[in-house]
This record gives sequence, C-alpha cells and structure tokens, in this order.
Amino acid sequence: MLNTMNTHIILTTNDLIKLFEKLQFAKSFCFDIKTNTSNIFFTDIIGISFIIKYDHGIYIPFNHNYINAPKQLQIEEFFNITKSIFANKNIKKICQNIKYIKHIFQYYGIVIKNVTFDIILASYVLNNPKLSGHHDIEHIAKLYLKYISKNEMDINKSKKFFFFNKMPIEKAANYAIEDINLIFLIHKKLQSKIRKKSFLMFMFYNIEMPIASILYTMEQTGILVDQEQLSQQLQQLNYKIKNLKDEAYTMIGEKFNLLSTKQLQNILFHKLKLPIIKKTSHGVPSTNEEVLSQLANKHSLPKIILQYRLLFKLKSTYVNKLLNTINPVTKRIHTIYNQIGTVTGRITSSNPNLQNIPIKNSDGKKIRQSFIAREGYKILTADYSQIELRIMSHFSKDEKLLEYFRNNYDIHKITAAEIFNINISNVTYTQRQMAKTINFGILYGLSAFGLSKQLNINLKQAQNYITLYFNKYSGILKYIQQINKETIHKGYVKTILGRKLYLFNIHSMDMPINSNTIEREAVNGIMQGSAADIIKIAMIAIHKWINKINSDIYLLLQIHDELVFEVKKDNIYYISEKIRELMENCIKLYVPLKVNIAIGDNWNHKKSDNYF
Repeated sequence: MLNTMNTHIILTTNDLIKLFEKLQFAKSFCFDIKTNTSNIFFTDIIGISFIIKYDHGIYIPFNHNYINAPKQLQIEEFFNITKSIFANKNIKKICQNIKYIKHIFQYYGIVIKNVTFDIILASYVLNNPKLSGHHDIEHIAKLYLKYISKNEMDINKSKKFFFFNKMPIEKAANYAIEDINLIFLIHKKLQSKIRKKSFLMFMFYNIEMPIASILYTMEQTGILVDQEQLSQQLQQLNYKIKNLKDEAYTMIGEKFNLLSTKQLQNILFHKLKLPIIKKTSHGVPSTNEEVLSQLANKHSLPKIILQYRLLFKLKSTYVNKLLNTINPVTKRIHTIYNQIGTVTGRITSSNPNLQNIPIKNSDGKKIRQSFIAREGYKILTADYSQIELRIMSHFSKDEKLLEYFRNNYDIHKITAAEIFNINISNVTYTQRQMAKTINFGILYGLSAFGLSKQLNINLKQAQNYITLYFNKYSGILKYIQQINKETIHKGYVKTILGRKLYLFNIHSMDMPINSNTIEREAVNGIMQGSAADIIKIAMIAIHKWINKINSDIYLLLQIHDELVFEVKKDNIYYISEKIRELMENCIKLYVPLKVNIAIGDNWNHKKSDNYF
C-alpha cells in the first residue's frame, strides 16, 4: 500500500487552469486542506490537495513562509478559478472533516455542494471497537489499510508547537499527498463496507452526513450574548466569593487557600477535630462534596467551602470562559459541536461547552439569562419531555408504563404513589422528586447504595424502593435482565436506529465482569444512544422545513434533548407548533413523544415568558 507516491506541486496559474479543466469533467474527486490551527474563525489555508485517480495526487501551496520559499499562488486566485467546481452539484466530493472545511471555505465565500463522503463520519458510523473512538485518518488507515504514516511519525517527533506553513513545500507536499491518497483508499474501503448493510447506509447518508451540515450552520450562526450582563454577574460572583473567603478567615482565625485540599484537611481534621468520614485512594482524609455535606451538620465551615467551590467554578469555568469566547465581530458565542466524541451518538459541545451550564441554582440560571435574542426575535426552546423513560417503555413494553404515557399521566406522581403507598392526590412535591430520581436512576443502573446517597436514606430503605419499583414495572426488570444477558454474550447493544454501542470492558481479560457495570453501561447506552438518534432525526426534519419555507428561524443550540432557536416574533405561534409537530412525529414509538415549548427574550425562560 502506498509503495509509490507521485507528487505534483502546482505553483503557477497555467498549471492551476490545467487542473481545473481535469476536475470540471471528473465524476468525483477527493480533496483535503492543510491549516496551522483548528480554529474555525482565525486560521489560514496553507495548502490544498486533490486526487482523481490513485497515486496522482496534487498539492497547491499558498502560505508556506520560510527563508527562500518559492513564490506561491494566492488563495484568492485559486478560488476565483476553482469555485465553480466546488459549487457543482454534479461532481461528487470526498474529504475528511467536512464541517471544518466548510467553515474555512466560508471565510473566502466558497460554497461546497455535493460532498457525498466524509471518511471520519464513515468510520464513526462503522464504529469498529478496535479504533476505541479514534476516528482520525492515521488510526483509520492503520486499521483498514494496515498502513502507518511515516510523515505523521516525523511530525509527531518534531517540536511541540508545529506550524505547517514553516515546513518546506516539498516535504509538505509529501505529507499532503500521502493524506489525499489515504483518503482516496479509505473512501473505497469504507464505502464498500457501508453499502453492505442498509442500516449503515441510512445512518451515514441520512443521519450523520446531514447532521454535519446542520452543525456547521449552527456553529456559524452562534448565539447572541449580553456581554454587559455577563460582566455584571462576574462582579457579583467576585463580591460573593470575597465575602465567603472573609467569613471563613474570621471563623478560623487565619488565612488559608479555600481550594487547597491539603490546607483544608489540616483545618477540618486537625484544627477543628472534625471526624474523618472517608479516605481517598492515597489514604488521606477526603474533602469531596459528599464528605463536606455531611460535615456541614457539625460545623459551618464545610458549608462555606461548598458555596465557595460552587461560585468559584461558576466564575472560572463558565462566566470567565464565556466572556473570553465572545466573537468580537458577531458579538455571539460560536460553540463547536463534536459529532464523533461519544460512543452513544450524543453530540458534545466545546470552546465553550454550552451543554453543561448549571441551572439548579440562581447564579447558574443567570448565566443562561445572558444568552439573548436579537431585536425583533425571541428565543424558543423545544425540549423532549422524559424521552429516555419513553424510550424505556418502548423497548421494555411494560404494560403499565405504556398505559401511563399513552394517557399522558404524571409518571413521577404515579411512581411516588406506589412506592409510598398513598393516594396519588396526596403525593407531595418532595415525594414526586424522589420518585423522579428513582425513575431516571433505574435507567442509569443506579444501585441501592447510589440511591441511598442521592435520597439521603438508609441502604435498606433504598433497596426496598427499588424492589417496589420493579414489582410495579416488572416489564422493565425483565428487559434489563434480557439486555444484560445479551450484552455479556455479544459485547454490544443497539440503539433504536440499530447503531451498535460496544462496551469494551465486558470482554476484558484484565477485569472481572461486574453485573452492575454491565447494567449501567448497557441500559444507559441504549436509552442515551436512542435519544441521540431521535433528536438527530428531528434536527434534520426541522432543517429541511426551515430551508423549504425560507423563514427567519435559526437553530442555535443542541443541548442533548433540547433544541434552542432564535425566531422572528412574526408568526411565532405557528412556528412553535410546527417545531413541536416535527419533533413529536419524527419517529414512531409505542408511546407518544412529548415536547415542551418555551419562548422568551433569553435562554432562561420564566413561566411568565412561556406562551403555552
């Protein structure tokens, strides 16, 4: 494989025109770009490579910058000549990481149409467990082509901070053309594998490839941020943090670092003589959240430390990072979505992560409040209600669960009434919340010990609740037992669309099989993976509808089971109902899907903001 590698470098306009004439009559071609960074808004294209036929790769350098570097084509001239090829719907394009390429091309005003194959997404859909989630070109080539890149090894041995534009063009061309040859061969190999199974064809061409384009659009759009409000919150957090620090100093009679585990251990267990509840793996007293929560009943300092940690995390992890990632031009935050970051199919968010902003406390809610709609628009959120429980009812076919969801009953209230042996009309808010913890905890394989910690009850009581739960929903227990048995035998589970989720540790020779681990990973994987499948189908349906009506509707964020839109005020009732309809009917389960809609001026909707 790759025994020979012809290298052709284009440095002149005449040679570029000759390439253009070849490409415009090609049925398909592979292309790849080389840049210095992964930043989608602040990077230059250093070079582009093409291939129509194997071992006939071409590299076009633009921005190689080193002493005695030859004169290169300007990127603007390149796109002026070739833009019609990228926009040609009749020519199939093959690449790696199409979402990233679209961002870079968009900066130059170039639209890419008919990208039919992304080798990274293809590898993700095939999900070979030997890759262990590594879907980069080097790992894919090693697995499917038995090929190890020598050029990549050379680069990895180079300086920590490597800039492609400083590499001599001849060497860069070898690297780029090796990659484009690999893309060509990997495409052939993976395409043949995908075509062998209809569900792989569906997952790749009907789900993952369209989702990549949708995520690109979402990243480009971003979400508007009230920078002044966020800055004010930073000041408020600084004020609260300082007060907590001063209160702790006064209480103890000395200054110390509230975030230092070592100093905190000394103060809590030596100076204050508080009991050691548990120790870490290193044999020292633990000061984690669980321990401090228990110690808070004996002294005021642990409570202050917990509050301090919470506010400090809000400040450093969220508010500061959000302020630093506001785009100075758009005034928006453009989070990056990782389509291949999880085994389950869930989409993750980074730079910054907008999927884990805390909403259980007032300070966390204020962060969401700083995400706003532009003038004349509203923020609309559409959130699947209890989707994983509904998926469980679909798979388990538990008769009672099916009945409750089909009749739109309050599943948490009903569970509470059964567990606490009371009439449903007498269920309190606290009891409903406890039942909610149990309902969702079962999906995640929560043990009696884990439940006892979450509900602050003894182990016997927690086990009794679980027993009562399975007595009521016996179909769920049978389903979990069946899944555990199948998983031990097969090593994987399947989502609602047939995506295989491999659970690596089950067949490991290094660790014994743990039934609780199998149950937790297997059942949770099916529920979470199926929920990811469903919301992707919904996103695609909504995207098609938006493009069809060409309206002022913008999908901004995906927060697992929730979609966040920016919608023009005009006709907002119709739009919200249409979104609800598309989400609730994107797939048919044995129970109906339910979507809650909220509308407001910012992401932190209050009940008074809701139109429904």
